[in-house]
Amino acid sequence: MRILILLIASVLAMADHLPARHIAKGRSEQRLAGFDLSRTTAAKIVELLGKPSRTGDFPISGTAYAEREFVWSLGGVEVRVMGDTQSFDQPPSSITVDGVKPGERGRTGRGLALGMALADAVRIYGNRFLDTRVPSGVQRTFEWQDGTSLQIEADARGRIVHIQLVVPE
Repeated sequence: MRILILLIASVLAMADHLPARHIAKGRSEQRLAGFDLSRTTAAKIVELLGKPSRTGDFPISGTAYAEREFVWSLGGVEVRVMGDTQSFDQPPSSITVDGVKPGERGRTGRGLALGMALADAVRIYGNRFLDTRVPSGVQRTFEWQDGTSLQIEADARGRIVHIQLVVPE
């Protein structure tokens, strides 16, 4: 019975990550919307961007914790930041940008921006990724050895309209 439980646990853990053949090589992306997710606290992001357009709390099942979402609409780009309500003085768990105009907030640290072609993601991050069909077009996921993931969605024309950077906790 114990072996079965360990087997199930390992399968579930692997489901959270891409298969090894899809793990991106090199240094993981750490910046999106002008913020370094390894260093910039959620509190600092709110201070720099000002009052959010909206906020919301999402309880984490089975715990007393919740994640708080902050959303800003900034010149054609929607910026969403998710952070633990208990550790606002820590970097957020994710930053997401949506839109078609890159501006200052719609790009990664390595230069991938909203409105660019999906092929540009391969030029910047390499050819180890996983593509998934979504209603709007294609979702491309890059994941690095450290567990950081970058999810990109492109519309039917192949233009990037969504970028999400998630760092491991």
